[in-house]
Amino acid sequence: AGAEAVDLAAGGEATAPVQTLRAEDELRGTGAPADEIRALRQARLGPEAAERLDALDRARADFAARLASFRDERERLGSDAEVTELLSSRFEPEEAVRVRALERMRGAPVP
Repeated sequence: AGAEAVDLAAGGEATAPVQTLRAEDELRGTGAPADEIRALRQARLGPEAAERLDALDRARADFAARLASFRDERERLGSDAEVTELLSSRFEPEEAVRVRALERMRGAPVP
């Protein structure tokens, strides 16, 4: 494992994202800090791609935190109307579709 450079001349360009994802998973499994993950991404994919992936990580973490907060608050609400209002206050319309699907899959559909 590790952050060996991908051999782009030998067809590595097509598999670089998959190889990088696997290497990231290995690093995360060992408890590697975010800056080590970032260094791997920069070395393998370049600084621009590394920044886009960092932004994606932040967006995913933000969504996960909002979803957890929604679930906690939902437990305290009494009516379907309150749950619907909470959903629309915490998520953009396209995110609300995703939340409804996630909640349906876990057996707690949103009205």
